[in-house]
Amino acid sequence: AVAVLLFPEKGQAQYYLTGQDPASVKWRQINTKEFRLVFPEGYEKIANYYMNLLAVSAPHINNPYHARLRKLNIVLHNRSTTSNAMVSPTPFHADFFEMPAQDMYAQSWQKQLTLHEFRHAVQMDKMYQGFGKFMYYLLGEQGTAAVFGLYLPLWFIEGDAVWSETVHSHSGRGRLPEFVYPLKAQVLDKKVYGYDKAQFGSYRDFVPDHYTLGYQLVSEGIKNYGTGLWDDVLNQVARKNYTLVPFTHRLKKNTGNKKVKFYHTAMNNLKSNWQAQDTPSVPLKSLPVSDRFYTSYLFPHLLSDGSIIAEKTSIDDINRFVKISPGGKVTRLFTPGFDFRESLSANDSLLCWNEKTFDPRWSNRDYSVIKIYNYKTKKLRQLTRRSRYFAPALSPDGKTVVAVRVDEEQNYFLDFLDAVSGEKIKEFHTPDNLFFMTPHWSADGKEIVVTVLGDKGKSILLLNTQTLHSKLLLPFSFTEIKWPVTHDGYVVYTGTYEGKDNLYALDLKTKNSYRVLNSRFGATGTAFSPSGNKLVFSNYTSDGNKPATLAFNPQQLQPFDVKTSRYLYPVDKIKPASSFNLDDVSVPDSLYPEKKYSR
Repeated sequence: AVAVLLFPEKGQAQYYLTGQDPASVKWRQINTKEFRLVFPEGYEKIANYYMNLLAVSAPHINNPYHARLRKLNIVLHNRSTTSNAMVSPTPFHADFFEMPAQDMYAQSWQKQLTLHEFRHAVQMDKMYQGFGKFMYYLLGEQGTAAVFGLYLPLWFIEGDAVWSETVHSHSGRGRLPEFVYPLKAQVLDKKVYGYDKAQFGSYRDFVPDHYTLGYQLVSEGIKNYGTGLWDDVLNQVARKNYTLVPFTHRLKKNTGNKKVKFYHTAMNNLKSNWQAQDTPSVPLKSLPVSDRFYTSYLFPHLLSDGSIIAEKTSIDDINRFVKISPGGKVTRLFTPGFDFRESLSANDSLLCWNEKTFDPRWSNRDYSVIKIYNYKTKKLRQLTRRSRYFAPALSPDGKTVVAVRVDEEQNYFLDFLDAVSGEKIKEFHTPDNLFFMTPHWSADGKEIVVTVLGDKGKSILLLNTQTLHSKLLLPFSFTEIKWPVTHDGYVVYTGTYEGKDNLYALDLKTKNSYRVLNSRFGATGTAFSPSGNKLVFSNYTSDGNKPATLAFNPQQLQPFDVKTSRYLYPVDKIKPASSFNLDDVSVPDSLYPEKKYSR
């Protein structure tokens, strides 16, 4: 005990716990000078991939801050359906939860975590200097954790990590219009909120999270004051945190503005830029829903009677599946459990979705099961148990469900299940293990369109449901594309070729592409009407995603060349020309020595 008090770096008690993995998991480790990677037995391929990613990326992620890097312990968890990761300062380690999300951007999950989470490790390592290092010797890792947590705003911590994932790739959330337009819509249609409200949120108004706010503030700082701004601020926080407001003090010295004024200056600059870019979208038919607070209607489906089924989310209520009449009356159909809010399949009588179920003993083992609810008979069925299924979609005749399956070794499948028994009928897997996202059926049930993700970004795959023959409809690209649907020889999907979530169409016969909708902020979650002559989608507004419809007439569509279009985002204009890009490098395939790890 005395040794622990005198030399706190020797005390290894677990201060931050993310949960427990099953006792049956046998652990292995790869141990190098820079990293120790702990992973379940059978996960060696992904573990080596991580080690190679970290080897080529770590020096560049650290480059602007020049921190003295400590050895980082990383634990890979592959029994959970959670898509998340975190770096803890007490003890200094990272937990990576290995389930790719259905709505992730055009980069592999492993690359995303490498670029984002290691930046957090760099931020923490910057605290080990000056008075921050004294705090470490005084209180151990809790001392530097206190410096990190007390003096760095959460918007900077996460905004800087989003900057890292964006500047060091061809994708990243900084290039996602959906990531930016909640703040953009608020600023253009409402107002710039005060600093405290923007940082801490509100119970009355929707406030974009600290990831979105932080990325804008961090990138505005780099644009106007150079890449050395935040390095200097971090040095001040670490070395002179006894000045009580080191972040604000150094920010003012470098920019002339304290933290609050820096925020308002940045937001006013963004507002001016966004006003100059703002163009009203074409007239849409929006259902006249009336909501008191910020409310979104996601994954809308247009029924034969003109009503719409959607998932309703709000800041004052839990998620619910609802039916919206043509007159705007909202009727509650069903309240799901812990659903993933990644998709919803519906027809004139059935709802189909995936929902998280928990292991009663092991918090780091959970499942994603498929549920079907008949909203006419009020009967609920759980189609699968202890499964890992995502984005289930009912076939047009309601007899089959197609869903994405992810196994514990990161192999990806499209499974076809009997909609009554839940038994697997067949499965589809690509030789290069492409990741499948949000599959949708054609109206005749003969084909499925699905977004696929590989090393070179995203594409759309067309799959024959009888022969399982497939073909790619678009070249792979890091431009964000998502949610393809198909009807009568056309595929409609959301694309960001023009810096917004617009709707585009692809003629399967001629291979020609068209713009369907030039939205103001974003249009997502599209579905065809039963007849195919209308589209229904979620149209983003400053009050949330609202259901809207648009006539679909291929003869009136505007041609658009998706193969040559490339939008330049702010990060592309201000990043150094010599910036490291993980998507451009050849990642080594080195095999690292491994051995047993005992807990």
